[in-house]
Amino acid sequence: MGIVKSIKTKLNGIVWTLTSTGIMLILLGTLTVFGGEILGRLAIGVFVFAIAYVFLYLAHKFWAIKKELDKFIK
Repeated sequence: MGIVKSIKTKLNGIVWTLTSTGIMLILLGTLTVFGGEILGRLAIGVFVFAIAYVFLYLAHKFWAIKKELDKFIK
């Protein structure tokens, strides 16, 4: 039963991260559309960093889940 709880906790972390990143990207999109040239460039830069963060975070979470599954199988 411990493996299921561990996987649920890690998946909840992924969901919250994706939700908060999505909200941040909506705000950045609004800045891009309605902001000036400098704000638009800033928003695009932060967008690239946000996408990079999501990929790195997801890779870490999936690696942690794989580690838990390996521990459970052995």
